[in-house]
Amino acid sequence: MSFLQMWFRYLNLGLILSCWRLDVAFSSKEDLTRKVTVTRNPGCDLKECQNNSTINLIYGRAQGPNDTLHYVISTVGPSSPTILLLRSPDATASLQVNWARFVSNSSHDFAGAVSLVSSLGKSAVADVETVIVLNRVLQYNDSTDTAVYNANTEIQPHISLNRLIWNVTTLENTTQLLGKGVGEVSFSPNSSISMKFTPYGCRGQASILPSLPFNANSSGWEINLDSLLTKQAGSRFAIEALLLGVETNTSKLSTKSIDDEYAPAAFTTDEILWKKSAVSTFQKWRAVGYTTSEHTRSSVTDVKSTSLTALNETSDQVKGIRANRLLASYFGSEKLAALKVESVIFSFGQPEDGFYVASNFTSWTSTVGFGDPPTDQFSTLVLCMIFIGIGCPLLVILFGGLYVIYVRIKRSGNAFRAKLLPTNYDYQPIEK
Repeated sequence: MSFLQMWFRYLNLGLILSCWRLDVAFSSKEDLTRKVTVTRNPGCDLKECQNNSTINLIYGRAQGPNDTLHYVISTVGPSSPTILLLRSPDATASLQVNWARFVSNSSHDFAGAVSLVSSLGKSAVADVETVIVLNRVLQYNDSTDTAVYNANTEIQPHISLNRLIWNVTTLENTTQLLGKGVGEVSFSPNSSISMKFTPYGCRGQASILPSLPFNANSSGWEINLDSLLTKQAGSRFAIEALLLGVETNTSKLSTKSIDDEYAPAAFTTDEILWKKSAVSTFQKWRAVGYTTSEHTRSSVTDVKSTSLTALNETSDQVKGIRANRLLASYFGSEKLAALKVESVIFSFGQPEDGFYVASNFTSWTSTVGFGDPPTDQFSTLVLCMIFIGIGCPLLVILFGGLYVIYVRIKRSGNAFRAKLLPTNYDYQPIEK
């Protein structure tokens, strides 16, 4: 067997081992797993909790080896759908609710009605506290068909989400909040605004487009605007979200990402980050939505978002935050009043798409969680193809050059030894 044949045989084996090592490396990254549970109205034995759909508190708990993540969602108050994100370094921490105080309509002091406690019944510390409130759905007239939200063309009145009647259903670890508006603007009997929430316990990729990556520190969210009534032929809808964080610096950024395996395309990926010294929180989404519930590639539409805007203390949005039942019950009115409130608006649509009435449906997904946002990664197949396409030629050049040097050195050595040996001499046998 020649040197080159042996080398190519070992090269093929090396490629297989290299691809396997790449696969192992990527499968073991972020391999943290958590035990996830989702309950509605945990620990409530009041009659209202069993029969009244307006009394809802969804609690998602993700337990890890050294900490616990807590997702708390509620519309009690009534309040707009509120997402409270908590992380505790106590692996035994869980949510405790004083239900009599939490659902009371006569009390003005809800502080302490919602808290974290350890397995010993003592108060548990949360080192991360972040809030997202889905406040309003805004309708605006896109007369220029640019699909860009313009506050100057808003159509009043807005859909205030705290005025909807929310029905909650839970299937395994996925919870859906379905909002209906009885007598509300933009609502017919077939109209609805729904939200789906799924906390994750391991690393993976969402099963529906745009196939957002997730890990054990994150949760998936899907928002649907279904069959809303429009007032103008060029009407589009947008969602206003309010953001709060305790001792955090909030920022928003956009990056380009590529998903070659689950949703082959290049995407603009947007993130909102609440930075804190120990652990940060995030909301991450791809700038695409869908105009059908099946999330097909043919139904893709754009998702645009405004920059973060700090709200004035006298604004209606901030006043609504101060009266939010879940937030007042967890933070207390004094601490809640000290938190800065910011807003961001998400709008949907593309130019020349026929506006909202063309489909009467918009769906948008995002990932919300703790730590660094999960990122898209090249599949093992693509990594192997890159290695074969770029690495192999470089290896051929390298080993080919070494082989040429080896042959030249060997020839030079033979020639040198040949010069040292005498060539003209007479052989004389030894006489006995």
